[in-house]
Amino acid sequence: MDPKRKVSFKDFVQDAATLGEAAFKAKFSDPLLVFIENGAATANTKLIDTPAHGTELGGDDTGQFSLGTGSYATFEQSLSCVVAIEKTARNPFATMITVGRSLNNDIVLAVPTVSKFHAYFARSSEPTIPWRLVDQNSKNGTFIDAVQIRAMEAQDLYSGRILTFGNDANAVFVLPQALWDFITINKSLV
Repeated sequence: MDPKRKVSFKDFVQDAATLGEAAFKAKFSDPLLVFIENGAATANTKLIDTPAHGTELGGDDTGQFSLGTGSYATFEQSLSCVVAIEKTARNPFATMITVGRSLNNDIVLAVPTVSKFHAYFARSSEPTIPWRLVDQNSKNGTFIDAVQIRAMEAQDLYSGRILTFGNDANAVFVLPQALWDFITINKSLV
């Protein structure tokens, strides 16, 4: 699996399980968003990954999503797809990994309750809290563990926190080590 592709959670876990811990950490150095089926990535959601337009999560009624190559897979778990939190050339802000509905964001969520430029991730200078999330004064808010965060104020992120963009895009923020631990403990997922 190409770590730059956005894939189903099941396919991600199966691929990751074939790697040793060192190879996993080398391949997946950035944090990940694991979208939750009852949020933006539901059974009625399609994941489209195109280099020119970014990764777009938006609705359709097929109950399937694309792995970016034209192939489709159905959801089999409540954790539906994995998206790397990584910088792209689409966004001009050097220190921000942006999230929003507009196609110039690093992570594009084609969900009506998500603003065009909804929020952004930023690396922290503190080693114990390597990532932060900032709401960009979005219309429907950004939530961490069901608590709305204040606009324009950086909020610390820890692995396992539930993020909600708008009302409908729910994801778990996961650091690579925590996801590796989850995969090795839950071998039955593979």
